[in-house]
Amino acid sequence: MRVPSSAVLGSPGQGLKTFLSTFNTSRLGNASELIGLARRGFIEAVDYAGAREVGKNVVTDFQRLQWELTDCYQAISAAIRFRDEAATMIASGADPSFATSLAKSAAIDAAELTGKVMFGLVGGHGLYNDQPYWRTLADIKVLRTAGGSREVLRNFIAKQILRSDDLGGLR
Repeated sequence: MRVPSSAVLGSPGQGLKTFLSTFNTSRLGNASELIGLARRGFIEAVDYAGAREVGKNVVTDFQRLQWELTDCYQAISAAIRFRDEAATMIASGADPSFATSLAKSAAIDAAELTGKVMFGLVGGHGLYNDQPYWRTLADIKVLRTAGGSREVLRNFIAKQILRSDDLGGLR
């Protein structure tokens, strides 16, 4: 098919490079969506479990569940920081591929952990179709693969770390 030069994006022969460059922006968007889902799941589960009585206590009075909430909070907070750093790199014009990969990977971890803990906190209540928990979990699973699966991201991140003289800034 002939395309007028005014409709060509990028340079001829560079289509794949142009296509792949969009992953950095989409990964940042995916990370933001995953963070939003994790936050929503966290808030809804804590609100429900904080009011759900079990004997003389509420669900959130139990230490093990408090530790799980702490882990979720830390994971969500770390994902937000990775995402914000990646957004700053995009805005500055620097190559954001490593930062957006870290951001999406951290957001996947936070969302999946929160999804698991969310179901533990709400128990059988999470099984009702009129509750948001199943939809949140399904959305997390879809976003896990959009823009690069967790496994693809881990491969890319590892290669970047091993190629750098400072081990990705840790040396």
